[in-house]
Amino acid sequence: MKFKSMAQEWLEANAAKWQAKTRTDIERQFEKYVYPEIGGKDVADLKIRDFRELIISIEEISTDLSHRIMSRIVQIMHRAVVFEYAEHNTAISIQTILRPHKISGFQFLTPAEMPRFCNTIENTQYRDTVKAGLWTIIYTAQRLSEIINMKWSEISFDDALITIPAERMKQRKEHLVPLPNQLLRLLISIKKRQEIESDYVFTCLNYNKPIYRPATGRLIEKAGYSGRTTNHGFRKTFSTFASDSGLWSVDAVESQLSHSIAGVRGIYNKSDFLQERRRMMQWYADQVDKWRGSLAS
Repeated sequence: MKFKSMAQEWLEANAAKWQAKTRTDIERQFEKYVYPEIGGKDVADLKIRDFRELIISIEEISTDLSHRIMSRIVQIMHRAVVFEYAEHNTAISIQTILRPHKISGFQFLTPAEMPRFCNTIENTQYRDTVKAGLWTIIYTAQRLSEIINMKWSEISFDDALITIPAERMKQRKEHLVPLPNQLLRLLISIKKRQEIESDYVFTCLNYNKPIYRPATGRLIEKAGYSGRTTNHGFRKTFSTFASDSGLWSVDAVESQLSHSIAGVRGIYNKSDFLQERRRMMQWYADQVDKWRGSLAS
């Protein structure tokens, strides 16, 4: 079987777990970068050098793209072996020579590093309000200022939704943030335990003011992660994990991060992706809970 046919079979087999946009993105990448090089070759005849030459050329464009494409090629070749179209997965060893992802702008933790981080935060002595603020940043993948300045009036418990007004957003556009079940419970708990009546969710002691901006960063530092991640880094952690899963459309991920969507798709209101984002953020919150509990004794 030719590699392109094998890839199309793999796409069909996995289509049910992806959004249509995700599949379109993968097909576009393969049509542009992969099929011209190896699409017409039989999977049984593909050698390590075929994949090495392919991935080296893609790395010149983007190391992130090379990781994504190589991960999918490995899955396709694994399918070829399982269904006896090839004897060996000759693509798998290429993953060991891929250039590392380039990190720029801010530090962030990879998904593999999150269990230990979450466990460390759980066991670090710090104000509960500040901890709750940090967990809210992690669960929602929102910017620091958007969370620590959040008011109760912006939260709808009935709709499980935060509506951040335009004046508090970087792009000066109202932003809707779906609340997963875990965060709903956390916010309800904060509301019940709040010692003073306050407009703000995360308050300073005895003041109707939000917690100080550096507070969550200092918690990260106290946990021993100074220089390894930042509040903003959790947006990248979310983006990496959600994108690499292949379960969610690029538009849903970008909308959750309140990023502008380029091209014609950008004319649609971000609320068009709200239902997909509700499912995505519940899925992500469940994963965060797994990270939080994975190292528990």
